[in-house]
Amino acid sequence: MKESTIGIVGAAGKMGFWFSEALKRTGTQLFCYDPRLNNGITLVSLIQNSEIILVTTPLSVTPSVLQELSKYVSCEQLVGDISSVKAPVASALQALPCEIVSLHPLFGPRALTLSGRSIVWSQVSLCGKYSSFLRGLLTSQGASLIDLNLDEHDQMMSVVQVTTHLHLLLFGRILADSSPSSIEKTLSCATPPFAALASFTSRMLSQDAELYADIAGANPHTREILGKLKDLITLLIETDTPANLKKAFLEMYQPLKPFWTDLAIKVGSEKSDKIDELLKS
Repeated sequence: MKESTIGIVGAAGKMGFWFSEALKRTGTQLFCYDPRLNNGITLVSLIQNSEIILVTTPLSVTPSVLQELSKYVSCEQLVGDISSVKAPVASALQALPCEIVSLHPLFGPRALTLSGRSIVWSQVSLCGKYSSFLRGLLTSQGASLIDLNLDEHDQMMSVVQVTTHLHLLLFGRILADSSPSSIEKTLSCATPPFAALASFTSRMLSQDAELYADIAGANPHTREILGKLKDLITLLIETDTPANLKKAFLEMYQPLKPFWTDLAIKVGSEKSDKIDELLKS
């Protein structure tokens, strides 16, 4: 298939810049637009010169960007986005008169290349020549594509992202409240699980708060996760004696053991270098 031109909207953002650099390395002809760039390219000129348009703007503005694109794109183009939550952008995507895909890179801008990285691929329209070209381009660089529809994506991310982020946020809050002036002493007593959680929490809390708030707040399945957390915590809080707390803990713990034992075997069979590379992204 012949090379297609690609336009990056939001190219001055972290992920927009990352995709711009990654796609440049493939030799693909690129047009980059961002109000913060002084490169002479406007949104309209990008649309006129690009067959594939990838929107990499923050989730809060992506629906309005897609609505603006719908005024100018034709059926002979493809528009895609990289939003971490799909519910807020679904209507704007589906209103576009062209090929439509919605991507979610499951890594951040610290990743060095696409090799070994996973990207959720949600095909919103029928798959045409530009969708096929973009899939081929990403997989040729070593990316693994996971096919999910828009709601399947949000449901999956409520577990993979929302649940993880909420736990890290709660861990960070409890740690900050419990040892605000003696964190060094607390860290000196760290067990391996504590150190791992502290590392992940520190990393999350050093990044963009708006991004994490959007991931939790915009996902339509977050309330379900919060309800499960509330039920589990309430079950422990309502115990009236140490013995009953131990009993409730064991009743929660024991049924999970077979599931997590099997999972540990599967995870343990993965190459350690692959896991280490995921932790860097």
